[in-house]
Amino acid sequence: MEFILNTVFALYSVIRLHAQTKPYLLAIKTNSGTVKGIFYKVDSSFILIENREGFISVNTNDVKSIRIRTAKKNYRLKKVFKYNPYDDSNYERNINGYRVRKWGVRDPTLKEQINEHVATGMLNVAANVILFPLHLINPYVAKVKVKGLESRFSEIQTFESYSVYYQENPNLKRELEQLKDVGKKLSLKQ
Repeated sequence: MEFILNTVFALYSVIRLHAQTKPYLLAIKTNSGTVKGIFYKVDSSFILIENREGFISVNTNDVKSIRIRTAKKNYRLKKVFKYNPYDDSNYERNINGYRVRKWGVRDPTLKEQINEHVATGMLNVAANVILFPLHLINPYVAKVKVKGLESRFSEIQTFESYSVYYQENPNLKRELEQLKDVGKKLSLKQ
């Protein structure tokens, strides 16, 4: 029984860890060109990126600049305008007991219904034409130009928290030290 509970707990932990992992898109400008992919891991001598060809290792000495973005979900068409001629909110009973539109008009004819459906469809298409480019805007979460060799690793190391490897295996001691440093800086400003 204990083995089963341990196995279930281990599986739950693995699933929970992977559910919290958020992949970030990384674009690294190097001396030989630009490399793009999912930011997997950073080390003192290389940055590991996963793209369609597999894993690519980029030497930290070749890095000129780094840009990080979040991965966006696919665009889903939005139904902004709706037309339902038979919705109860459109009708009321008149004195004669007929079910009429609230504006005093009888039920729409088939031609009117078709026209309304076509008009709402065209308005929805127009709204999606406007909303789609807004969805494509994906600003950078972080970007930096790497300058001197002596500060190169410290600048690159600041992005480690965006990597998939770090999200799955966080360095809690280092994060605590960073929080203490921030707290000290804030207390010195006051």
